[in-house]
Amino acid sequence: MTRHVLLVARAVTHTAGHDTAAGVGHRAPGPAAGATGCLFPCNLGPLVVVHPDDIWYPHVDTTLARRIADDHLRAGCPVDGRPARSGT
Repeated sequence: MTRHVLLVARAVTHTAGHDTAAGVGHRAPGPAAGATGCLFPCNLGPLVVVHPDDIWYPHVDTTLARRIADDHLRAGCPVDGRPARSGT
């Protein structure tokens, strides 16, 4: 089974040249998760990136976050058949 890494960026506020992101917990043995600053373009937040699949989910709300967890992370199928970003 692939261990996924999630990067989570909220809609960012650029302050004095720094990005701010919401804190995200990290636990094992499930997916590793971490908050990040702006991943560019900034207007996609809240944004979840699932690696190593290179799948980007922009504008994530509670419903989409649950679908990412259930469909992508548990069942191994990206939500709505979303392609890898590098494939677009």
